[in-house]
Amino acid sequence: MLFFKPKPKEKFKFLPAFNSAKFFGEKKRKSLLDYKPSVKSFKPKKLETTVNPQKDQLEKLVEENPYQIDIANLRQLPVNFLDNLSNYWRAGIRKIINGYLGLLAPTSIIETLKKILILITVGVVGLISFLSFMDTNFIVTGWDFEFGPNSYLDKAKCRELQNYLQANRFGGIIPNNHLLFLDGNNMQLTAKSKFPEITKIEVLQKVFPSRAKLLIHTEPVLTTLILKVNNKTEFWRIAQNGTIISKDNHNLLTNPIYVDKDITYNKETGSFDQTNFFETNLDQLDKIYTIDYVKELVSNFGLKIDRVVIPSLSPSDKNFTIWLDNQVKLIFNSSQFDQKSIQERVQKVMNSQLLNQIKSAKLQYIDMRVAHRVYVG
Repeated sequence: MLFFKPKPKEKFKFLPAFNSAKFFGEKKRKSLLDYKPSVKSFKPKKLETTVNPQKDQLEKLVEENPYQIDIANLRQLPVNFLDNLSNYWRAGIRKIINGYLGLLAPTSIIETLKKILILITVGVVGLISFLSFMDTNFIVTGWDFEFGPNSYLDKAKCRELQNYLQANRFGGIIPNNHLLFLDGNNMQLTAKSKFPEITKIEVLQKVFPSRAKLLIHTEPVLTTLILKVNNKTEFWRIAQNGTIISKDNHNLLTNPIYVDKDITYNKETGSFDQTNFFETNLDQLDKIYTIDYVKELVSNFGLKIDRVVIPSLSPSDKNFTIWLDNQVKLIFNSSQFDQKSIQERVQKVMNSQLLNQIKSAKLQYIDMRVAHRVYVG
C-alpha cells in the first residue's frame, strides 16, 4: 500500500519549453552573456632548485662569446657550438668561391680582364718563388757512387758525372740534383748523352738534406787494355760495343790484354778515351772478340792462361799471343781464319801428342797463323 500517490507522468510531458528571453527579457540576456567574472590571481611561489655553478659558468661564457670556449676546463660543449662552426665553415667556403673565383660570375669585360691579370701575376710570382726555393734548398752536393756487377767508372769520370748531373735540369726547370725530385730514370737519360757507357742509374738512398747514394750500371767490360801512353802505364776498360769506358785505377783488370808498342799523342788535346779507337777500328774490336773465344777453347783442355799480348794497336796488326802459365806461347791471327776454322785447328792440335808436350813445357811456342800447317819450336 502506497502512502504517497505518484503524480502522473503525462502532466510533465507536455510542459511548455522554458524561454529565457521571456523570463529575463532580451537586454537582460545580452548583459548576462557579456559578463566577465573577476578572477583573483595569486603569484606562484618560486621553486627552489639545486645550484650548478659549472652550468651557470658555461651559460655565461656562451652569452659573452659563443665561439670561444675553453674546453679544457669545461666537460661539455654547448649544443649549438658545432652548428655555428659548420655555418662559419660554409660561409668561409662561400666567400672564397664568390670572392676569389669571381671570374665565374657574369661581370663586365674590363672587370674580368682585371681579375685574369691579377691571377696571372699571382701565378707568375708564385712560380718564381717556387723555383727560387727549389734552386736554393735540398740541393744534393754529396754523392756516393756504387757500381753494379762488372760495372765501373774511374774517379775522373765520377767527378765529371757529378758535375754534369748538378749542371743539368730535368725539363729545363727542375734540377737533376734536387733531393725531393731525385730520380734514377731522369739522371740516366741526362747522363746517357755524355756517358754512353752508362746503362742504368738507381737511387739507393736519399740522406736529408743534401746527400744521395747511387748505383751505376755500365756496359759489360770486354777487356782491360794495359798499355804505355807517353811512357806511362795506363789501364783502360773497353766495353763490348768498343766504347772506352774509363781508366781502371782500382786494378780490377777484367780480361786484361797487354799492348807491347807504346802509344804517343798530344795529351793537351785530349785523352785516350776521346779517340774512340775501337769504334773507328772494327778490325781491332774483332781481334779482341777472337782472343776471348780462343781463350775459352784453350781453357777447355786444362791449360792455364797467364796473359794475352798483342804487338800493337795498329789497324793492320791482327796477331795476338796467348802465354800459358808454363811460358809456352800460342800464336794466332784474328783475320786469317773464321770462328769455325779456328775451333777445328785448336781441337786438332790439342787432341794430338802436342798437348802432352805443351803441358810438360817441352815446346816454346806453337804458331797457328798459317793455313794447313802448324809451326812448333
